[in-house]
Amino acid sequence: MSESLREHFNKSQQYLKLGDGESIKLIYVSWEAVMTKFGKKGYEFTFEREDGSRVKWTTSNSRAIMQISDILDKGMKRGGVIEISRKGVDKTDTEYTITEGIPF
Repeated sequence: MSESLREHFNKSQQYLKLGDGESIKLIYVSWEAVMTKFGKKGYEFTFEREDGSRVKWTTSNSRAIMQISDILDKGMKRGGVIEISRKGVDKTDTEYTITEGIPF
């Protein structure tokens, strides 16, 4: 098997989890406003992986949400590629960088 256990595990998860320094390219599907498991207002984004499986990302990180909003406001539609990068270990120091990605 050419992929690591971590890669295999991450690909099989329904919810996106990124560690410090990890990045992923995903195909944008949709978003909706939700309440997070911590009782805060957040947003749940649905993406597709390159293999066609779906993954959801629920966040209340305002900078991440605004970055995705900016990309969508510039005209990206369903099917566009987004790259999400995480820097930081816990909630107090975590920053996400979200950019319009280059297709796979």
